[in-house]
Amino acid sequence: MKFISEWHWHTIVFAVFLISVSICDSFGQDVRIADRLAGGIVFQLDTAAKKVLVVSLDMNQTRYIWNDAINEIRIHNDSTEQNWRLPTRMELEELYQLQDEIPQLSKAIYWSSEVDATYDAYQDRQNRMGSTNGTDAMDGALDDYGSHRDEYVRTLNFYSGVLEWKRKSDLCRLIMVRTVDLTTTK
Repeated sequence: MKFISEWHWHTIVFAVFLISVSICDSFGQDVRIADRLAGGIVFQLDTAAKKVLVVSLDMNQTRYIWNDAINEIRIHNDSTEQNWRLPTRMELEELYQLQDEIPQLSKAIYWSSEVDATYDAYQDRQNRMGSTNGTDAMDGALDDYGSHRDEYVRTLNFYSGVLEWKRKSDLCRLIMVRTVDLTTTK
């Protein structure tokens, strides 16, 4: 018999809780998960602060290198005077859990805001491939992963739910998130 891990159990309970809760905006209208609001789709509710997180899917069909994704957000913010940003790793995980409620989320690999300049791609590859002697486990050749450390960014694969480190030069999809204060939203 397969048991749900403690983390998955909490995630399931959290997701059900999120879906079943709503809060009122400044006009007394109920706001729920997956509602359209302020240029995005609601995916997180903060009932105490009367704030929500919304995701914009305007650019999620295009793949960007990480720096271009950041520039696209900057350009979008300049033209709309809004405060969009890349989601955190945890926000991406929430969005992954809400794919059924927000079907506009494409099956893709998405950038997060989590950057790690110390991520060791060489060691990670050796761990995944099973080599411990400094050679590539596939062909035995020494590779140059250790000779340079590119900056890596955490991504979430929406096909499998797996968190991965990707180079900033890789192509991934962009989704933007922002906080909306329901006490001031018109």
